[in-house]
Amino acid sequence: MTDKFEDMANARGSALNGRELLNELMEAYRKYVILPSEHAYRAAALHVASTHGQPAWYTAPRFQYRAPEKRSGKTRAQTVHRYLSYKPLQTVNISPAALARTIGTDDPPTLHMDEYDTYFGSRNGDKHEDLRGIINSGFERGGSYTRWDMMARQLEQIPTFCMVTLAGIGELPDTVADRSVTINMRRRARGEEVAPFRARHKAPLEQLGQKVNLWVRRNLQLLKDVEPDLPVEDRAADVWEPLIAIADLAGGEWVDLGREACVALTGERKDTTVPREVELLRDLHIAFGDDESVHTAVLIDRLSKLDESLWRKVQRMGGAEFITPTVTDREISKVLQDYDHNIRSAKIRKGDVVKQGYKRADLEDAWRRHCTCGGCSGS
Repeated sequence: MTDKFEDMANARGSALNGRELLNELMEAYRKYVILPSEHAYRAAALHVASTHGQPAWYTAPRFQYRAPEKRSGKTRAQTVHRYLSYKPLQTVNISPAALARTIGTDDPPTLHMDEYDTYFGSRNGDKHEDLRGIINSGFERGGSYTRWDMMARQLEQIPTFCMVTLAGIGELPDTVADRSVTINMRRRARGEEVAPFRARHKAPLEQLGQKVNLWVRRNLQLLKDVEPDLPVEDRAADVWEPLIAIADLAGGEWVDLGREACVALTGERKDTTVPREVELLRDLHIAFGDDESVHTAVLIDRLSKLDESLWRKVQRMGGAEFITPTVTDREISKVLQDYDHNIRSAKIRKGDVVKQGYKRADLEDAWRRHCTCGGCSGS
């Protein structure tokens, strides 16, 4: 925790104890929801508190409760989150224009979207591009929704900055997921019990949210001025900065707890959402082996024979197994040029055979820059 945070904490005294409030938020979750880890409870508490500090932030991290199937607790988790957060707004089939109008204020609400798969699923994703655009643009302060004002006969820019929680089944679009803290929900196991939740139970949660609001709002200027040390970089740092700032404001054990949750949950996110292009780049590194150059046809064959390969189709006929490669020389060429436009296939001589292929030296820089797994982080 920075000296500035320590000085402010001493000046505040015990009237509002941030550590106790964050612990109370965690206990509110434990009462009604089974989350998959301690890190998830901590992240949820920090995100709830950060919704009350929206004027201090340059980014508005999204918080995703992702479930593999129904009855995994995602809606209950978001409901608890909603009643604890700042000015909650739950949306059901809202139009992009109406949504932009609602959040386009100097003091925006916290947007809560349940059943996001109905908006962003494979069947409906193309119908909600405007909605996804609003969610994406609202991540950074200054983002806006552009529409044509028929009455004024001119373009209108409506601010879209606001905090968001999402709950649903399956994957979010990458552009939304990349801006989110993701909690992978699961069904309760035998012996895991939570209290029933009814509408009458929301009042204590709202009261706790008001206490959190009082604590955070009293320290808005401090939160605006600080730049917390973050254990992650790039987009993950943008997502986690408000949460870590809240952890530092609370002080004590939360300084470390917040960062531990950040590292753990960011790692889980990376492990579960590797793009196909990165998978191919990594597997090409494996397929090269120790060779200095390889024919493209040989690379395709080797890719199809990797353990749990993504690059093959297996057919069984008459007790025999036939493997058909599914990656093409054109796909390999496109992916490699996307990562480094200087990579080109060339005539490669192997004994008496001359065919198109690739040289290890041409790919090493792409592997070093874009493959962060142990086997690819250098050659």
